[in-house]
Amino acid sequence: VSFRAVGRFALLTSLLCSLLIALVAIPAVGRLFTDNLFNLRADIADQVIAAMPYLITWPIAVGIRRFLQGTLVRAGRSQLVGFCSVGRLVAAPLGVFAADAIGIEGGAIGAFALASSTAAECIAVIFLTRWALKDKLGKPGDPEDEDYSLADVARFYIPLSSTVLLSLSAASLISGFLAYGVASIPSLAAFPPVYAVGLFF
Repeated sequence: VSFRAVGRFALLTSLLCSLLIALVAIPAVGRLFTDNLFNLRADIADQVIAAMPYLITWPIAVGIRRFLQGTLVRAGRSQLVGFCSVGRLVAAPLGVFAADAIGIEGGAIGAFALASSTAAECIAVIFLTRWALKDKLGKPGDPEDEDYSLADVARFYIPLSSTVLLSLSAASLISGFLAYGVASIPSLAAFPPVYAVGLFF
């Protein structure tokens, strides 16, 4: 599959995810999730919806970043991917401090830190990819740069993405069930740290 075709597909799917987050950022739409699915208290639901606008650019940054990271790994430059990932870990706490400094409050602080650190890593990956692979990317006449359609890429990508989608869906379903259980607020507060720690293993 060609570099250009996969790039177009990554950008299109990322834009679609950003549009979905933008819809959830609309209070009337967001309430369908916070009230009906997660059964959140009004004050917590307000914080969730207030955080959504800061996440609108997040899927775009993630999509571009992962696509270019894959390109770097394929070209044997995986060490550059590691450098950028370390940079994101450094940028995340800086994002928290920056959000607090400009007056962002509540859960929106985490959303701002997540989106800004991912955007910083994305920008770094873009520049490093252009620098490291400037003589290799998307040259006309490249035998690997055939004219594949988005449908061709989707047929290849969808089976690969199913595992990730099922994993993310499982976390959302668990959160939904916790919302209707005993001591729902403490359970929902504890689940994200438990899930994060579990990822280490």
